[in-house]
Amino acid sequence: MKIEVGKIYRDRNGEKVVAESIGGGEPLPVRTRAKGEIRLYTQDGFYIPSRESHPFDIVGLGSPIRTVTRREIVPGKYGLVNITGTYQGNRVTMGFLEENIQTAVSVAGMNASELRETAHLFNQLAEVLEENEGSK
Repeated sequence: MKIEVGKIYRDRNGEKVVAESIGGGEPLPVRTRAKGEIRLYTQDGFYIPSRESHPFDIVGLGSPIRTVTRREIVPGKYGLVNITGTYQGNRVTMGFLEENIQTAVSVAGMNASELRETAHLFNQLAEVLEENEGSK
């Protein structure tokens, strides 16, 4: 592998390493930034000054993909329910809407199908709140 300026790589620890410039001289050290620190590498990804395998050695390209470890509640209109947000990490703020006139209605004004749809939504919201409560 040959390090290229501007690309993002990963070291053996899984940390992001950004190649910033290639210096002069031999063997043309590559100046990088990782976790706010400047590091020097050989053009083939070995950490300088180490002469043996090192945790900072570059092992591959970084990825633009992020792994999401928990579900989140997204504000918006879902059927007759308007989710306006969350607070305190375990509360959901919402209102009920009449779709055709956009005014608030009571739960009693929903038909059986609308009540089932809303109950399903409430169950999904409750599951996410319970999952996130343990990850504080």
